[in-house]
Amino acid sequence: MAEVPAGVAAVVGLGREGLSLVRYLAGRGGRVIAADRKGPIELGPALRAVADLPVELVLGRNEANDLLAAQVVYLSPGVPLDAPWVVRLREAGRRISSLTELFLGGCPAFTVGVTGSCGKSTTTALVGRMLEDTGFTTWVGGNIGRPLLDWLSLIQPDDRVVLELSSFQLEPGPPSPRVAVVLNLFPDHLDRHPSFEAYAAAKKQILLKQRPGDWAVLNADDPVVAGFAADAPGRVAWFGLGPPAGTPGAGIRAGRLRLRTRTRDEVDLLNIDDLRLPGQHNVYNCLAAALAAYLAGATVSSIRRVLSRFRPLPHRLELVGEAGGVRFINDSIATSPARAAAGIRAAPGPVILLAGGKPKGLPLEPLVEAAQEKCRLVIPYGQAGPQVHAALVAGGVPVEDPWPGLADAFRRATEVARPGDVVLLSPAHASFDEFRDFEHRGEVFRALVREWLGQNTSR
Repeated sequence: MAEVPAGVAAVVGLGREGLSLVRYLAGRGGRVIAADRKGPIELGPALRAVADLPVELVLGRNEANDLLAAQVVYLSPGVPLDAPWVVRLREAGRRISSLTELFLGGCPAFTVGVTGSCGKSTTTALVGRMLEDTGFTTWVGGNIGRPLLDWLSLIQPDDRVVLELSSFQLEPGPPSPRVAVVLNLFPDHLDRHPSFEAYAAAKKQILLKQRPGDWAVLNADDPVVAGFAADAPGRVAWFGLGPPAGTPGAGIRAGRLRLRTRTRDEVDLLNIDDLRLPGQHNVYNCLAAALAAYLAGATVSSIRRVLSRFRPLPHRLELVGEAGGVRFINDSIATSPARAAAGIRAAPGPVILLAGGKPKGLPLEPLVEAAQEKCRLVIPYGQAGPQVHAALVAGGVPVEDPWPGLADAFRRATEVARPGDVVLLSPAHASFDEFRDFEHRGEVFRALVREWLGQNTSR
């Protein structure tokens, strides 16, 4: 059980993690201050969720003076550590913590953590299913699903816990999981992190507190990730597109995924063409998942079985429908140009790309290069539409003038699509100009596709 500091605790941010923290802390008899810069109307459902708990609410602002009564202040992932009021709390001697630190500090089970710029959810889900198929009681959470702090009292020492961990969750430096996976690193979230170096440093936190017997599972083909090995306190295991390197390790030989075990045996998993996950980026995800799951106790037979059956998660190169020879694919998770580039290259056929949303301050070159290779037309939209348009014009990519929103861009795509085309939502930007999050954006895209299919099923 996670040890809750005596005295007053403060929780800043009443989102998914903040509500979980409030429930946990208040349920153990402590005095809790819950603060959020949003007001009562915006918070609506969150306030109803804590209405019956003994919590002191501070709404409409984030100020140090409101939280000085607390000995420990738990920040939600969206709160910058360098915010002036956070700095003042730290200078006043208040301990800054997070749900991730509280959970990992008290979790009795064997833990696997997965981070990276792309592929975290898919890899986390793969590892979870491999361990579950092996027979472990397995808990999957972190940056996906309901926070596992809600279930901490039920987790047993022989269980397995698999966590997706974002840079925001890692930035405060929580305890490291027993197996720490770093998939890849490219510029992202530079609207929050001051530089790529700061973003990479946050990601590296996943392994810095490991013990000598723990494992860092690193991408041998990503030079930034590979450089993390020099600072790993534990052991390092490698995955990449070459033959398996190290013992253990995961790689490719003669077009087949291979795993080298602790006994130095190299076992066959399956042919790349038998994967149901499209794209080279998913080959990396599968290799990382196989290696991490093996180190956490999964059997080779379970790893092989899950790899052969696993399909894309929602909003990740998800085939929504097809009519008249036109396929519609939802890759709303692609919130950066590099992610969108991977989605474009993985999509079959000529691509009509829907790209736009809220800018994150990231370079668009990866998007332009992939569009040059695969896109018959790009239809930009949203706040980022004008800069997407300018970048693609400069790159010689066929591109239309920007549209105000996703629905407008979708309707235009259906007008110009022809048999064999793929209409791909791989936006390369955040969703917050129109939508709550990338999932909401993907759900709207699904609804637009369903409506169009209903009108065109005879095509």
